[in-house]
Amino acid sequence: MGYDLMNGTTRFCGTKYLPEDLEAFTSYTEHRLSKLEWRLDRNTLRDIFWHIYGNPVAAKI
Repeated sequence: MGYDLMNGTTRFCGTKYLPEDLEAFTSYTEHRLSKLEWRLDRNTLRDIFWHIYGNPVAAKI
């Protein structure tokens, strides 16, 4: 999911996760980000968060 989110794709949707899982993950992302008090804007934090989850997949492709 992180890979698809960080790249704006749906490459693994339906084979590795369901749309419902993606919705739950994005909700989880927003929940975790709401607990942070950083100087970065939320979009930047979201991008960093998705890259943390997506980079391991990108490294194997």
